[in-house]
Amino acid sequence: MAFTGAGYFLGLHAPGRKGLYSFLAAAHHTTMCQAEGGRIVRSMLKESQVGTTFSSTFVQPYLNNQQDTLATNRADALLNRLFVEPLAGLGYPVKDFKLLQRLEQFIKDGDESKLAFNMDFIGVQNYTRELVTFSMFTPLLWAKFVPADKRKRRSNRYELGSISREYL
Repeated sequence: MAFTGAGYFLGLHAPGRKGLYSFLAAAHHTTMCQAEGGRIVRSMLKESQVGTTFSSTFVQPYLNNQQDTLATNRADALLNRLFVEPLAGLGYPVKDFKLLQRLEQFIKDGDESKLAFNMDFIGVQNYTRELVTFSMFTPLLWAKFVPADKRKRRSNRYELGSISREYL
């Protein structure tokens, strides 16, 4: 998610593109390449252990209400499940984030069967959790992260506890 989101949606990282169209194309092609790369390595090096790493963010609703729960489900589909579920053979998580239906414009015949690959291991990279709340001012996702200053803190920068590691 890091290079596709920052590089193809926000334009912060290389190649510096901005927009939903660029992001969705990059997300689909990245997902395809990850599975195909695994197949290539396994075919060339039969005894190899093939794996990957995903950057993940533990997300929870800020408030215990339906709007925040649905916003959290959308954030989870985008941040955590967009690349993992196709690799596991589950397809894209469009049920929880309808916007991902727009990926269809980039999917060619036969792509869906090529998204899955049985990795030997998966690494998880996680830094923090995010509390998610509904926001009508954040189009597309209709959610925003609650800033750190609205949470219990150990210091000026960090939340109390290692909550995200406990739930992974």
